[in-house]
Amino acid sequence: DLQGDSISPDVLVKAANEFMLDVRVAKSMHEGDSVGEVIHSLPLTDEIAKSLGLSSQREGWIIAMKIHDDEIWEQVKSGDLAAFSIGGKAIRNAA
Repeated sequence: DLQGDSISPDVLVKAANEFMLDVRVAKSMHEGDSVGEVIHSLPLTDEIAKSLGLSSQREGWIIAMKIHDDEIWEQVKSGDLAAFSIGGKAIRNAA
């Protein structure tokens, strides 16, 4: 992420699955109420990429969102808003 935090691939898949089962919320930069929801989700680990016949230099979580807030959607289209928050939380471990 932007702060340089990382998680192991197995923890990523578990977190993505739990998020999709229970939350699926999009927020405007970590604040306020839901402005949309995640409608597609693909955690992409090296193992998953290989099983799909894909090659990637990165591991991560690919998502697609449906934005229900017209004002926020206009900000996305204009480029004023380039990212969303899923409102996730984690506990940092010293590596």
